[in-house]
Amino acid sequence: MHQKRLGLWLLAALIGCSSAVWIGEEYWASINHDGQIRNGRTRNDFLEFDAIHNRQRISNAYVAFWITSDQRGHYEAFGHAWVEDDGRVCGRFIGRHKNIENICGGFRVLAKHERTGANPFRFVLARDANIPQAVTYRRRQIAKITSWQKNEAFFGGVSLNERTAGGIDYDLEVVEINKERDPYYYENFVQVLIKENEAPVEPEPVRRPEKPDEHYYHSDHISVRLRDDVYDFSYEPQRHEQENQNQRYLHRPKEEFHEMSESEKRRMKYNAQLREEKARREREQAERIAQYNERLRQRDEAIKAQKYHVQLLREHEAAAQRQFAETGHW
Repeated sequence: MHQKRLGLWLLAALIGCSSAVWIGEEYWASINHDGQIRNGRTRNDFLEFDAIHNRQRISNAYVAFWITSDQRGHYEAFGHAWVEDDGRVCGRFIGRHKNIENICGGFRVLAKHERTGANPFRFVLARDANIPQAVTYRRRQIAKITSWQKNEAFFGGVSLNERTAGGIDYDLEVVEINKERDPYYYENFVQVLIKENEAPVEPEPVRRPEKPDEHYYHSDHISVRLRDDVYDFSYEPQRHEQENQNQRYLHRPKEEFHEMSESEKRRMKYNAQLREEKARREREQAERIAQYNERLRQRDEAIKAQKYHVQLLREHEAAAQRQFAETGHW
């Protein structure tokens, strides 16, 4: 029932975007709340684009769409999804209050056409994007955000009307871009997903089940190559840029950012608190492991001491028995 209501709400969101491109259920793979893929879809259905982590292209990165509801109503966000080693599909999204939502299941992943396997999508630079071509839900579009050094690229959301973009990077940092504040970065490092014209869908009798080891390769698969005009792998950041990874999304000198807005300060404090909390949990876990290992060592020493004491008693007993056999008294 929950999935049905979610589907109806998604349909209503689609209808509300008549001035832009909207896509139906045939291009989405639904993920259960336990992280498993629904309705016969597989991981091979997920569309792959050029995501980057540590200057390496990664295939385990997908466009995700999350809908939830709270006291203020429905909330939707585009984000970044991946598949865990245990097969669960997880994703991270920017929440309503600019918080980090890291969940496994309960969202959708952009997939090839359910019947034809078509992939009519590609990313274009924000400066070249326009709303009639962009895939849109409730005035929000799908974004791919690249770091200034071009060593990271991940998926998030963008608003072409408001000229803002945002997402969560691989270090769990909330990244927000505003064209008014940083027009060069917005136009050249933010990309928008568009849908190209495709041939009419012809009816297909039955969907053929895929073999477990079968992978789908489409002639227009965007992950086949990395465009040199977008990603320049010959660029090597300077040493001070490598040492200051937290500023990698800011292409202007750091001294120009001494005045920050209150929201930016709050976000930086929140991210710092998250890092401190993570470090504290890691320290506590290390302390518990050390205590456990110490108790194991003490137990082994006690067992060893007990065995030595037992061996000593047995030796004394054997000596007493030999004495009794020789002398007739203890």
